[in-house]
Order: sequence, then C-alpha cells, then structure tokens
Amino acid sequence: MSLRAIVIDPEQRTVKAVETAATTADIRRLVGASGLSSFRIADHGTSFDYGWVNDVGLMDGKPIYGFKFDIAKDPIAGRCVFIGVDKETRENTDAATPIGFLLEHIIWLGLIVPEVFWEETEQGMRAIVTYERAKA
Repeated sequence: MSLRAIVIDPEQRTVKAVETAATTADIRRLVGASGLSSFRIADHGTSFDYGWVNDVGLMDGKPIYGFKFDIAKDPIAGRCVFIGVDKETRENTDAATPIGFLLEHIIWLGLIVPEVFWEETEQGMRAIVTYERAKA
C-alpha cells in the first residue's frame, strides 16, 4: 500500500509530496537517519499528521540545515517527513496537511549549529534548544 507523505528538506528548501509504504525503513530513508523521533503536528479530525526527524539532529552539535514553523520556537534539524495516523485504528494514512499551508509557515534557517540544554521542572525534564548560524 502506498501512502502520501510530505518531505521537508531544509538544505534544498523544498516541501514535496512523495509516495511511500511508510514503513520504519522507508521513513529512515526519507529522513536520512537511522534513529527517528516524532512529534504531532496537525489534527485533521479523523487523523493526525506526525513529523518524523533524525533523533539526534539537534543534539550532536554538528552543523545541520534547519527550519522552524512561525508558530513554534524550536528549530527542526534536517529533513522532516510527515505521515498521517488514523485516530481510531492508529494505522498510518496519507499526510493531510496542505503543502501550501506548510510553505506559508516555514522559516528556513540555513546551516545552524544547535545546542540542547536540559532543565528540570515540576513536570519533569524539558529540553531548551538554542542555535546559531554556522560560520562559512
């Protein structure tokens, strides 16, 4: 079964739909990383869209191309893949976020050097991400 995924590539500054089986191996290939981390990005009524990223993209201290959304404070490091998840069955489904909407809200950061600091709060540990532009 082939699903519609959305790939955001901050190095190329592109947002495009791709067809994928949405297996873990496919998502790793599209992200370009062996380890993955995910976050929920959108609620579409019967499904959510989740973003999948390199699980150490922000933490390894190396320069990486990044972007962020104008409604969020933290950057996203490297390629990000959106896949839908059906709320009832929890099975993967087509990503439903419109590409035009993403393009309106993405801020391209270029090559950044991120740093992650951990802060202990009453609710547990919280990551604080800062970054600077990589020097040419």
